[in-house]
Amino acid sequence: MKSKKNINKEILVGLFLFAMIIALSVFTIILGGSKVLKSQYNYEIIFNDIGGLQEGDGVFLRGKKIGYVKNTILNQNNVNVVLSLDIPITFYENYRIEVANATMLGGKILNINLGQMKLKRLPESEVLYGLDPIDVMADFHVSVHNLKNILDVILEESGTLGKLIFDDGIYIALKNLADGSNEILSKIDSGEGTIGKLLINDSLYDDTEKLVNNFNKVTERVANGTGPLGQLLSEDNKVIDDLQQAVNELNIALIKLNSTNSTIGKLLNDSELYDEGTKIIDDVRKSPLRFLIRNSEQ
Repeated sequence: MKSKKNINKEILVGLFLFAMIIALSVFTIILGGSKVLKSQYNYEIIFNDIGGLQEGDGVFLRGKKIGYVKNTILNQNNVNVVLSLDIPITFYENYRIEVANATMLGGKILNINLGQMKLKRLPESEVLYGLDPIDVMADFHVSVHNLKNILDVILEESGTLGKLIFDDGIYIALKNLADGSNEILSKIDSGEGTIGKLLINDSLYDDTEKLVNNFNKVTERVANGTGPLGQLLSEDNKVIDDLQQAVNELNIALIKLNSTNSTIGKLLNDSELYDEGTKIIDDVRKSPLRFLIRNSEQ
């Protein structure tokens, strides 16, 4: 009897512990958000190179984890990556899928950019392609190599930077330039020279200000039509009209002088009148009395 009771107690204790384990498992699944009871959505991405991406690495959309890498299948020319996501997603034309570093110390994640919604929506049967990962270590090695080359050039005293560091002549030239600049600045600060006087002497500033003020007054008078220059430039002033009329009359007079219709024009343009006048002057010079008698007879 005692052995039976002990067996029954052990069975009850075992059943109790089993029930507790089941209860804890259920609470763990519910409170921990386990994916056992959730629907999963699989997507397949084709990569040329996955850059060390492994199964179980996280998949992120706009910085939030939405799934994990379920499987990676190595083919002859590419790698197929199967994703298991918590939510269904829709891709658009300019989507981006790329492998990124999880931290500075290592690890990989998969970043998804669905693209712009205003563009064409891709069908579910569309084959999705991922971008080639950026090899940070390779870029780092290239940078270190380039830096080493630069340091070698500097240590060989080649190039501008090497000469600046090791060539005393350039240092002396720069020092002389600095000393000369300091001397010039000292003279300017003490008011010596033209620039120094312009910066230090208040009278030059006052004279310049007066000159500017006077110039502003003159331009204001011209703009208002005051004074001879203002009247000449004024649009509704009679001076311009009078000046234009005088120019026109002068042109008419010049035209008449160039023609033979007027007396002055004939005198200027008729050679016969010129010859007769010259002959008369010669006669008067030779014998004024004969000239008067001949004119009286005529």
